[in-house]
Amino acid sequence: MSGFTASDVPDQRGRTALVTGANTGLGYWTAVHLARAGARVFIGARSPSKGEAAVAALRAEVDGAVLNTAEQGSWPSLMAATSPDVAGGDYCGPQRFNELSGPAGPARSVPAAHDGQVQRRRWDLSLQLTGTDPLAS
Repeated sequence: MSGFTASDVPDQRGRTALVTGANTGLGYWTAVHLARAGARVFIGARSPSKGEAAVAALRAEVDGAVLNTAEQGSWPSLMAATSPDVAGGDYCGPQRFNELSGPAGPARSVPAAHDGQVQRRRWDLSLQLTGTDPLAS
């Protein structure tokens, strides 16, 4: 086996990827190769100016990159936690690009979001991956 290279990336048309840290280095090149393979790529970056520069560079390579800053990523959580218009069980998410980017607002939730077994599995997996139990005293 000679090793996996960019030419081994399968067709990604119809798929969407969010690449964090994509304004430079490994994250940027991951975004480039996913976009070249046909994925719609969202770039997550802490610095809006660096993120915008990365999107511009990526768009020079291929079409279809969208910037979503860390600040924008926090808006749905802030809305869910603080808005008097949000009831328990409501889902808040981005309002643009198929609910993948943009300002926060009411959003659809998938049936799995209300499935107790799925919720338990997600909780267990987060404990396993982080090694941290926020409920432990």
